[in-house]
Amino acid sequence: MKNKFIIIIILLLILSSCSYKSNEETSNEALLNDIFRNTYSISLFSFGQIVQKLSNVKNSDDIYIVKGMIELYNTQNLRAIPLLLINNLVNVGLYDNTFEIELGLLYQEKIEFLNLINKLLNSNDNINFLDKYQLEIKKIYEAERNLNDNRFTKFKTNPEIYYDYINELKKLHLMLQNLNEHLLKLIYSDTELP
Repeated sequence: MKNKFIIIIILLLILSSCSYKSNEETSNEALLNDIFRNTYSISLFSFGQIVQKLSNVKNSDDIYIVKGMIELYNTQNLRAIPLLLINNLVNVGLYDNTFEIELGLLYQEKIEFLNLINKLLNSNDNINFLDKYQLEIKKIYEAERNLNDNRFTKFKTNPEIYYDYINELKKLHLMLQNLNEHLLKLIYSDTELP
């Protein structure tokens, strides 16, 4: 009788520890899902809305709207988002150094792009630039829209989706980097580059 009681206790402990681990994994995945949907996705969407409005600027009123959108976007703590994502990808076993690098570079380029656009919008050449680079700006918007989906929910079950996502991050990052170089040349054409 005593042995049966001990065995039952041991089995209950084993089952409860398995259940705890399962609940912890579920909790980490739910947190990652929440971060993707409510932080990362909203940040990408806000950036996309600025870029979309930028691609349709027709007059000075539109310029003031874009400047206000940029100012609001810059008040958010954007640099924390990649860290939140990386920490939680590690928790669910999806950490990849390439993802961390591309995500960090994307956020860096987005912030630089918006700061340069803001400077450009304060200059007299703003409409000419926007007309000249409208196609590139629209491509950036399309790339942002492609990134902002719910594929992250399938990362764990299908690693191929995860690596496709990393490639799309890189594509958007490089598009922004290229446009930022053109912006720098335009803004600082009369002076030395910083």
